Amino acid sequence: MTAPSKQEILKQRRQQDSLLNVQIKARKDSMALALQKQDTSKAKSLPKDTTAKVNIKTDYGAFATATSGKDTFYVVESDLLKLYFYNKGGKIGKVELKAYKTFDTLPLVLFNRDSTVFNLSFFNNNRQINTNDLFFEPVLTDKRFYGNHARIQGNDSLSFAMRLYPQDSAGKKTGYIEYLYTIKGNDYLLSCKVNFVGVQNSVMSTRDYIDLQWKTELRQQEKSLDNERNTTTIYFKPLNDKVDYLSETKDDKKGVDYTIE
Repeated sequence: MTAPSKQEILKQRRQQDSLLNVQIKARKDSMALALQKQDTSKAKSLPKDTTAKVNIKTDYGAFATATSGKDTFYVVESDLLKLYFYNKGGKIGKVELKAYKTFDTLPLVLFNRDSTVFNLSFFNNNRQINTNDLFFEPVLTDKRFYGNHARIQGNDSLSFAMRLYPQDSAGKKTGYIEYLYTIKGNDYLLSCKVNFVGVQNSVMSTRDYIDLQWKTELRQQEKSLDNERNTTTIYFKPLNDKVDYLSETKDDKKGVDYTIE
């Protein structure tokens, strides 16, 4: 007795069909709008990429191609040290002393990559260039390198280079800046020689000197930080002068042409 009539059932179906058609149309419109936005986003991204490349060329000039690369490290292990060299910046990014441990028996790491800066700063056609931000190319001619790892012992020594190549407008390499590292098997000291080969126009185009920025935040190694600070200092040797050091217990500045803090 309470069932709807055939006319009411048909009316309800027509209403449901109309509602379904509205929902389907709304979905189609929404999908079309999303695709349109996606296409618009892709279209907009192309000029941005092109603009970015132009900006890199403007900002870095002959060193623009060195702003990108695969971040890689190379390990040289001696009797005493485990050294990590990174192609970004061409620098030593980590040093481990193999014969020592921290107070809590962990490997004694002097510094990590994120806490050290080794940078040459100069101008190339009024553009400031910082080598710490650029990718160097390793020169691993020594046969003791197996992949990215080399090991030396005793009185043996090993030399390898990290080179930064500027390029001319035709994409041709025009000389290089070289960090030449030499490590000995039984010595805590290592050599880093900086060579400039055929880059006078790229490096010395506006002034006859460059700035070396060398900064390291030392890690805590002893259990008592206060005692460690009171007995820690830095030794240095200016060219043609004797070895000197800074005071362990107070701020100290020495030298005329340089300042070490």
